[in-house]
Amino acid sequence: MLGEFEVGKFRLVKRGRILLGVMIAGGVALNAGWARAETPQCKLSSTPQFETDWQGADVMTQSVASAGMRLAQKGYWDGEIEDEDQALDLPGATPNMLFDAAMSLSDAYWHEGKFPDAIAAANTALMTNVDDSLAYEQRAIMEFNNNDMGDTISDATKALAIDPCQKEAYVTRSAAYRREHLVGQSTADDARVIAIDTGFIQQNPCDKNLYMNRGFDEEGQQKYDQAIADFTKAISLDPKDAEAFDARGDAYASEGRYVDDVNDQTAAITLDAKDASAWNDLCEGLAEAGDLNDAMASCNEALTLAPRGLDFSDSRGFVDLKMKNYTQAVGDYGNVLSVDPEFAPSLYGRGLAEQALGDLRDSTADIEKAEQNDPNIATDFAKQE
Repeated sequence: MLGEFEVGKFRLVKRGRILLGVMIAGGVALNAGWARAETPQCKLSSTPQFETDWQGADVMTQSVASAGMRLAQKGYWDGEIEDEDQALDLPGATPNMLFDAAMSLSDAYWHEGKFPDAIAAANTALMTNVDDSLAYEQRAIMEFNNNDMGDTISDATKALAIDPCQKEAYVTRSAAYRREHLVGQSTADDARVIAIDTGFIQQNPCDKNLYMNRGFDEEGQQKYDQAIADFTKAISLDPKDAEAFDARGDAYASEGRYVDDVNDQTAAITLDAKDASAWNDLCEGLAEAGDLNDAMASCNEALTLAPRGLDFSDSRGFVDLKMKNYTQAVGDYGNVLSVDPEFAPSLYGRGLAEQALGDLRDSTADIEKAEQNDPNIATDFAKQE
């Protein structure tokens, strides 16, 4: 499942780091004692270097930028791009406001699959402030998606030179190292992420958000049992936290525990019926459990709340496929591929639907491209049937 996790300063960070995390292959054997020795002592007060401090001149710029963010919440990333571009061109805005607008613009381009434009927007943010670790981290994520592993490692390393406790930079650099077959370096960065999480928890053992953060990082490293334990601890600290139920449900799904997944996603929606991501996750869990009609209803609800949510179109395409609604599956998967033409799950799913419709030429092309982008895609789909 693709989900939106940890609350951060910019939306990019909370999605980007999990998408990178699920790319990390296989289990990781960690030497915990070594990891602690190599990890800086991070303070809970450690924050991004460039703090937002709105001033009078920012009012119009902030208004336009906020309008763009509201569009983005509905999945209209092209609308946010237009508004953030306008915000950057307005006179009188302070460097802080321009920095935030540029970072949000980079995020929007990323969601639209326009990675060079996303990198350019991150460059604008760095021209406003050359010493912000999140800006280097954001550009590193863009470079990773643009298959620039050398630049990814370089920018993540720059982020860590500014803030050695920037976990997302370790996650990003780890994924790039693994893509470059530098498994030792990747494993070391994975260990640092968990060590930082654990250090924060030791400082404040009653902060639910710290358990959530460690759970997300453990899930990204495929340590699902540990992630479930941390999400359960967060729920015990705040039983009304919808995000914690959603997150634990995702971890259950990763272990194939779809009944537990559905129960948690239902609890999340009961607590927050406007959470499109939870509706989407419920859709996937129900589909895996074989309840296809309710799965379709849940996917439709997710897309009603966020009409341009690409993850949600991909999920509905999967339900279409299981319901043998092949024409609809081609359409839903096509919505995803119109923005991200390299996304292997949608390519493979569309290929299967085309095959069922007798369109063997397009089917072969889509399936071959999917397998080139993700050699494990056929196995992953077979597990879901």
